[in-house]
Amino acid sequence: MEYIFNRENILEFIKQFQHDSTCLETLSNLKWSEGFKCRKCGHTKYCTKRKQFLRECTSCHTFESSTAHILFHKVKFGIQKTFCMLLR
Repeated sequence: MEYIFNRENILEFIKQFQHDSTCLETLSNLKWSEGFKCRKCGHTKYCTKRKQFLRECTSCHTFESSTAHILFHKVKFGIQKTFCMLLR
């Protein structure tokens, strides 16, 4: 899945990403579009935790969120707000 924000109107953008869960789902799809690989052990098999778009390595049981190790890592406010801040 590829998504490019190209001169989008803020109102159209907010319609598309109405909730934090929509933003997290998009990040999850983008982050693992080429497959999952555990940062700790390198294993490629995982289970998903739908509520927060987490992935758990089936080998070492390490969790990784869709925001971990990217621009949105440890953001202290809503992810939708962060998405909006990135628009020009």
